[in-house]
Amino acid sequence: GESWVSASAFAPICNPVQGAWGQKAFKGYLGSVEAGAAFDASELMKKGPYPKLGEILIDQGLDDEFLTAGQLMPESFEKACKAVAQPLSMRKRAG
Repeated sequence: GESWVSASAFAPICNPVQGAWGQKAFKGYLGSVEAGAAFDASELMKKGPYPKLGEILIDQGLDDEFLTAGQLMPESFEKACKAVAQPLSMRKRAG
């Protein structure tokens, strides 16, 4: 039969090694920003593609305060997926 993989996150930060909040968190919890790359979706995707994942879906509200503040960076994940030909459906919605 078919199998499915699902993960859900509220206001996920797609490229924390590039953002001030992520850099502060990685330095505090892991000792360095570089160590945080192992937990950064965009950095991990650059090592892809990951065929077993199939098409990845991101459903992003355009009024998300963290998006408008430049903290979520879904465009970085989108760019990483495109670079390795990982299927991605990026839905951007009002609200």
